[in-house]
Amino acid sequence: MQEDLRSYVEAVEDHLRTYVTIADDSAFKVCAVWCAATYFMESWSFYPHMYIRAPMPESGKSVLAKAMLCAVENPYNAGGPTFASLIDKIGQAETKPTIFLDEAHQYFGHQAQQKWETFFLNTFDIKTAVETKQVRVNKGDSWGARDTDIFVPVIFASNPCNIRSNVLSRCLTIDMLRNNKKDRKRLNERTQREYLETFAKKLKDSPGDYFKDYMDTTAETGLMGRNENIWLPLIALADCIGGQWSLDIRSIALEWSQRDTPQDEEADITQMLIEGCFNSFREADQLKSQDLIKSVNNYLREEGIEGLKDTQVVSQIKALGIRSTQLWIEVDGEKKNLRGYKREKFLPIFSAYCPDLLEEVQVVEPIKAIKPDVLQNGHDDSQTHVSEALALARRSLTNKGL
Repeated sequence: MQEDLRSYVEAVEDHLRTYVTIADDSAFKVCAVWCAATYFMESWSFYPHMYIRAPMPESGKSVLAKAMLCAVENPYNAGGPTFASLIDKIGQAETKPTIFLDEAHQYFGHQAQQKWETFFLNTFDIKTAVETKQVRVNKGDSWGARDTDIFVPVIFASNPCNIRSNVLSRCLTIDMLRNNKKDRKRLNERTQREYLETFAKKLKDSPGDYFKDYMDTTAETGLMGRNENIWLPLIALADCIGGQWSLDIRSIALEWSQRDTPQDEEADITQMLIEGCFNSFREADQLKSQDLIKSVNNYLREEGIEGLKDTQVVSQIKALGIRSTQLWIEVDGEKKNLRGYKREKFLPIFSAYCPDLLEEVQVVEPIKAIKPDVLQNGHDDSQTHVSEALALARRSLTNKGL
């Protein structure tokens, strides 16, 4: 098995390098192992999708995806599928198909979001991705429920577009470079699939759950949470191959996981927004909504972050569990009933996400000496006046023999 896997991933890596240029050269090894792991989908509890992107057209996005389809188990170039047709395709397949969605920006619009993102791309948890559909075998039969395990590995390619971070965090992202080499070979999918099939036949002789027990014994990865879920299948397969493949995939997993990811960027903005709210409430117990939004955006701009739309600020605050409410707020010396926020609602958030700032303003200052209330009685409270008054009092007491 070890030799069969090694021969296969080496053949796939060479195959991919023939047709495209990828910004990060290490991605060729990742793609090769990802393709090989599709033959053992019964082993994995989680499996990452593959997102191929490039800022310019003709950068090889579709070519890479089609080249990978030559190397995966049960490939399916979906073209322009409907949600229902894909459910049927998956339900009828004997082995999980690997689906390719080209020009994928069309699947992330408002109309498509619920179906595509929720059921196909917003999960890599194989056990929970189930679609229930009412079906009947023959026209006269009664309708009955049919559950379809709809999790499938997906390759989707597009120009950079507005893909939500919760989808991207379940993907391995491949950035392409435009290739100007005139001697680059043209991909012939049929002949390449036939060539790779000679290597794949040996993989197909192994059961699909070959790695099921092996997963539990995979050595410590150094990764945590979702990053480990994404990489564990690839690491397990590379460990089985052994040698340099194991070392390389583990090293690549650590390196890629430490890159700035969409969820990291989103978390950074949320952190800055919380600090902006903290700064806004330094001198106020409550603020009307527009004042808080304006203050937060001013803070973000000072920190080099582009200001957010009003709805985005409100949405981010709502995500923290805080909603605006009707408050009596003083405006130009007059109390008005307006929607706004109370500082006390933010205190648990401040305590959790910016405790250093909270501690900074809660430091107890040394008790100051009591001074005469000269502001009300009209006397001078300068240090010179106080010293002169004390000296006069001492002379008076001395003269009286006290």
